[in-house]
Amino acid sequence: MAQPIAITSAAIEFNPPNEIANLDFWEQDVLSNLDDAIAYYQNALELYPPDHPDRSVCLFNIATSLSFRFQQQKEITDIEMSISLHRMTLDLLPSNHPDYSSTLHNLAASLQTKYEHQEQSMLSDVDEAILLGRQALNLRPPGHVYRSVTLNNLAISLQTRFKEQGVASDIDEAIEFGRVALELRSPSHPCHLSSIDNRSTSLLLRYEDGKDASDLNEVIRLQRDALEICPDENLYRSKCLSALASSLRRRFECQGEFTDLDETISLHREALDLRPIGHPNRARSLHELTISLELRFKRKSTSEDLDEAVFLQRAAVDLYPRDHCSQPINLSNLAATLQTRFYHRDIVSDLDEAIAVFQEAMELCPLDHAFRPLLINNLAVGLQTRYKREHTARDLDEAIVFHQTALELCFDGHSQRSVSVFNLALCTKMRYHRDKSSSDLDESVRLYREVLVLRPEGHPDRSEGLAGLAAVLCVRCKRNKLISDLNEAIGLQRAALDLRPHDSKSMDTTDFDEAFRLYSELSRIPLSVSLDDVEATRSWVSAAEKFKHESGLTAYCTALQFILRYITSIPSSVEQFQRVKQAMSSIPMDAFSYCLRHGMPKTAVELLDQGRMVFWNQFSRLRLPREDLSALERAEPTLTEEYEKLSEQLKGLFDKPGDLQTPETRALMSQLDNLISRVREVPNFSNFLSPLPFSDLRAAARDGPVIIVNASSHTCDALIVLATCDPVHIPLNITMDKVSRLASDFRSLTAVDVSCETSLYTEKTEEPNTIHGEGEGGILLETILCELRDLVVNPIIHALQGVASPSSRIWWCPSAEFMTLPLHAAASYAVNDTSSGASYISSYTPSLFALIQARKHLSGYSSDNLSHFAAVGAGELYRNEDLVVVGQKLEVLAARSESIGEKTTRTHIEGEAATIESVTRVLGNNHWIHLTCQYNVNPKQPFESALVLHDGRLTINKIIQGELANSFFAFLLASESTSVVDADVPDEAIHIAAALYFTGFPSIVATLGVINDQCGHRIASAFYDNLFEASSNTKYPQIAEALQKTMSTLGNEIPLQQRNSCVLKDLRPIPIVPLNYFDSVVLPPLPPGIDVQNIERALQVSGHILSGRWLGYQSSPNKDSANEAKSDYYQRLCNVFNAVVAQAEEDTMTSAKVEFIHKPNSVPISERMNTSKPDGYLLLKEKRSISSSDAETRDSLG
Repeated sequence: MAQPIAITSAAIEFNPPNEIANLDFWEQDVLSNLDDAIAYYQNALELYPPDHPDRSVCLFNIATSLSFRFQQQKEITDIEMSISLHRMTLDLLPSNHPDYSSTLHNLAASLQTKYEHQEQSMLSDVDEAILLGRQALNLRPPGHVYRSVTLNNLAISLQTRFKEQGVASDIDEAIEFGRVALELRSPSHPCHLSSIDNRSTSLLLRYEDGKDASDLNEVIRLQRDALEICPDENLYRSKCLSALASSLRRRFECQGEFTDLDETISLHREALDLRPIGHPNRARSLHELTISLELRFKRKSTSEDLDEAVFLQRAAVDLYPRDHCSQPINLSNLAATLQTRFYHRDIVSDLDEAIAVFQEAMELCPLDHAFRPLLINNLAVGLQTRYKREHTARDLDEAIVFHQTALELCFDGHSQRSVSVFNLALCTKMRYHRDKSSSDLDESVRLYREVLVLRPEGHPDRSEGLAGLAAVLCVRCKRNKLISDLNEAIGLQRAALDLRPHDSKSMDTTDFDEAFRLYSELSRIPLSVSLDDVEATRSWVSAAEKFKHESGLTAYCTALQFILRYITSIPSSVEQFQRVKQAMSSIPMDAFSYCLRHGMPKTAVELLDQGRMVFWNQFSRLRLPREDLSALERAEPTLTEEYEKLSEQLKGLFDKPGDLQTPETRALMSQLDNLISRVREVPNFSNFLSPLPFSDLRAAARDGPVIIVNASSHTCDALIVLATCDPVHIPLNITMDKVSRLASDFRSLTAVDVSCETSLYTEKTEEPNTIHGEGEGGILLETILCELRDLVVNPIIHALQGVASPSSRIWWCPSAEFMTLPLHAAASYAVNDTSSGASYISSYTPSLFALIQARKHLSGYSSDNLSHFAAVGAGELYRNEDLVVVGQKLEVLAARSESIGEKTTRTHIEGEAATIESVTRVLGNNHWIHLTCQYNVNPKQPFESALVLHDGRLTINKIIQGELANSFFAFLLASESTSVVDADVPDEAIHIAAALYFTGFPSIVATLGVINDQCGHRIASAFYDNLFEASSNTKYPQIAEALQKTMSTLGNEIPLQQRNSCVLKDLRPIPIVPLNYFDSVVLPPLPPGIDVQNIERALQVSGHILSGRWLGYQSSPNKDSANEAKSDYYQRLCNVFNAVVAQAEEDTMTSAKVEFIHKPNSVPISERMNTSKPDGYLLLKEKRSISSSDAETRDSLG
C-alpha cells in the first residue's frame, strides 16, 4: 500500500488558482488509462469484505484516482465522491497507521479543491481542510519525506480563509508554513517553483492588507529567484515572467519608481513572446501588458504607449470569434482605451470608434451579465461626450436612454447605482439647456437629490453631488424665480466647500511660491507631452501674467516647446491642424507682447517665429531646400540618404488619416527625431531643423525690412526687423478687440457663402470693357482702410522713414487677426499724402524663417534658366455660379511667354485637358505656373479645400505630397476664396497659396477672394507687361515691383474692391437673391462685440428676409447715440431692404413693400414678438402681379 499512497500524496498537492500546476509526478500512462484504473479498483473493492485489511487500500486508490480525474475533467461529482471515499478510508485506519497521515492530507486537499470549484462553496470545507492538514502535519515530523507537501497545502487553505475572513493570524501562519516548505525544497526539487508561488501569494495577500513594503520586496526577490532557475525552454517561464511583472507594477504604484514600471513592461513583452497565438494565456499577457502601458501613459503621457495599448487591445479582440464569451469585456477594454486616447488627443475618430465598439460589446453581452450595467454606462458616457463636442441631438437622446437602462439594472445597493444616477442627472440637465423643458430641469433636481442619498456623509464623491445639485438649482432659480432654490443652492455650495481641506482656502505666500516652483518643474519634463501638459503650461503662463511673476519668460518658452512637441507627435496634416486649433491659441502672440513689454525685442522675434505657422514649419522638416540638402550630402552622405528615404515614407502619411495611430507609424516619427539629433552632431549642423536664433532670423531683412505686426490681448505692437541694426519697436494705439472688429468687418464684406446648397449670388452682366462701380461695399471698405491706416500703418511708415528709403522693398509679417487685414492696401490708401506707404514695395511673408527658406529655393535660378512655363485654365458650372472665363487670360500668357526667349517651353492646359493628373504633373515640372480655375473652400477641413478641375478636386492635401523641385513662381486667379483663416487660429492659415509656398514656390501672386473676370484679365495682362520690362536687366524677375506698378498704372480703372494687389476682392454692395430664399430670419447670429454699424453689413451678407410677417429687431445703435441718429439708422436699414426687394422684383415679377417701424407700440399686440423687447419691427408685404399660370409656384414662396 505504501507505493500508491506515496505517489498520490505528491500528486494531489494543489496550488493557487491560475498559478503553476505541478504534474511532474503524474505518470502519463496512468492519466491515459484513468477510467480503466477506477473501474479496476471498483471491481477489486467488491471482492474485499468490509473487514478485509486491504479494503482501505482499494478505497484510497479509488478516491485518489477520482481526484486525478477531477483535475482533468472538472466533474464535481468526482471530487465529492473522492471526499466520501477518503472519509471511509479514515474510518478503517487507526490513527497510528503509517498511511493515516496520507489519507488526512488527501482528504484535506479534496475539500480545498471542492471549495475552489463548487458554485455554492462553503467555508466549512476550508475550516475542515485546515483541521485535517494540522493533524497530518503532526504525523509528519521534520525529516518526513512529505512534510513539505502538507506545509504547502496547509498554507494555501489558510490563505483561502484569510481572503474570506481577514484574520491576520491566518496569513501570518500561511507565510511561515510557506517559508518552511520552501526551505525543505532545494532549487532542484520538482516542486520548488510551486513553493515560491505559494509563499509569494501569501506575502502579496499580507501586503495588500497592510501595505508593508518589506513583504512586496520579499515577493519580488523570490520571483527573481524563480526566474533564474527557470530556463528559456521551460514551459512555466512565461508564468514566472508574468508574476514578477505584476509584482513590480504593484511596487511602482506604491513607490513611483519608473525603473520598476519599465521593467514590468519589458517582462510582459517577453512573456507575450513566449505565448504565441493559440497559447491559452496569450489573452492574459495582452491584457497585462496593456494595463502597464496605460499606467505609464498616465504618468508620462507618452503617446506611443497609448497607441500600443490600442494595438494590443485590438489583438486581444482578434484572438476570439465574435460570439466568444470573452468578447464583451475585450471590446469594452478596447473602447475604453480609444476613449482615453480621444481625451488625450481630441481626435474625434477615436471617440466615434469607441462608441461603435461599446455598442458591439453591449449587443454581445448577455442580458443577465453582471458587467452589463457598467458597459451600458460607458457607452452612454461616450455619446454624452460626443454631444458636448458636436451637439448632435441624437447623441444626447441616446445617452439618456442608455443611462436609464443602466439605472434599471443597478438595483438598490448596487455599487454603480450612484454613478448611473449622477450621469443621468447630468444628461437631463444638458437636455434642458437644449430643449428648455421644465420637466427635464425638475427631473435633474430629483436625480441629484438621489445622488446625495446614495452618497451620504463620508462618501468620497459627495462633494460632486452637492455641486451638481447646487448648479441645477441655480438654473431653475433663473427660470422660475424661486428664491428657495437659490437659498438651497448657496447652502449646498457651502457644504461642498466645507468638504475641502480648510488650509486650501488660505493665501499664504508659501503656497504662492510653491505653486510657481511646481510650475517650473514642467520645464524639466524630458519626454513627449500630452494635451494636459500643454494646458498646464498655459495655466502657468496665465498665472505668471496675472501675478507679474518673474517666471513669465520661462513659462512662455516652455509652453511653446510643449506645443511644438505635442504637434510633432501627430503626423496627419488634417488632424494636426485640429490640434493646432486647440493647443496653440494665442501663446506665440502673447509671448511676443510679453518680451516687448520687458525690453526683449530679439527674444520676441525668436518666440513668435518659433510659434508661427507651426504646421507648415513642421511640414518643412520633410522638405529641405536644395542648398541645405547639398551641404548635408557633402558632409554626411549616409545621413542624407537616410533622411531622403525617411522623408518619402513620412510624406505618404499625409494621405492616410485613418491609419496614423499604429506603433509602426509612430515609430517613423521617432526615427525622424532620432535622425535629426544625429545630424545635429555633425560639425556645422548643430542647428539643423532647430528654431533659429535672432542672429540668423535677421537675415530675412537682407533685401528690406520685415515688419512684424502683432495683436495680443495685452498689447498690439509692430516691430521692424533690420539686417544690421537692432529691431525698432512701435507700440500701436489699438486694442485686440478693435483689430478683431476690423477683421470681422473685412471678412463679412468679402465673404463668399460656400455652405448653402445653392449660392445666393448671381453675376450682373456688365458692358464690355467697363470696370467700375464702387457700390456701398466700396464705401465700407474705405472706412476699414482709413481706420487701419490711421491706427496701424501710419505709425509704422513714420518709423520706416528713418531706416528704409522710399521705393525700397518691405515685407509685412502679420500675426493673429492682422493676417486677414490688407496692411499693404492701407499703406497705399491715402489722399494727397506724400509720406504714405505707397512709395514702398510691399510683399508678405508668413514668418522670417519662411522668407529665409524661400530665398534658399531661389539659389541657382536666374532669368536665363527659368525656361519651363505652364498655363492652366479650368472652369465649370458650380453651385449655380457662372463659368469662369479663362480664355482671355490664357491668351495674354500665350503672347507674353514668347518674350522670355527661345529656350522657353510652354505647356497650355485648359478645359477637359485640365485633369488632376495633368495639373499635378505641370506643378512639378515647371518653373512658371499661371493657374486660373475654380477653388472650393472647406472651412472645417481646410486640407480638403481643392482646385476644381475637369475630372475632380485636387486637394491641398494632395498638392503638399507632390514633388515641386522646379518651382519658382506662381500666379493664381481663382473664382472663389483661396484663403481659409480660422477665427480660432488666425495664425495658421491653410490655403492654396500657402500650400504652393511651402512645397517649393518661393514667389507667388494670388487673389484672396473672388476676382471679377474683367479685372482679372486686365491685371494679368498689365502684370506680365510690367514683369518682363522690369526684369530685363536683372538676375531675378522683379515680381513685387511689377505688381506694384500694375496696380499703380491701372489706378481708378479698377474699383477699390479689386484694386489692391494681393487683396483682390469682389465686394458686391448687396446680395442678389430670388424671393424663394426669403425663408429665414432677418439677422444672422451676431458675434459678441458687434456694434450697430456692423449690423447693416451683416444684413448685406446674409441676404435673408422673411415675407409677410412682423419680425422683431432687438439690436439698437450705441447707447450714446442720439434719437436722430437712431431714426436715421432705421431709415438706412429700410433702404437696404428696399434695394434687395427691388432686385427680387426684377427676378420674380413680384411686387413687395418694406416697412420698418421703430415704435413697437404701433405693432398689434397679437403680432408682437413674445420672447424679446425689440426696438423696432420689420414687415415685408408681398404684392403679386402675376399670371394664373404662375400662381402655383408663387403660392409656395415665403
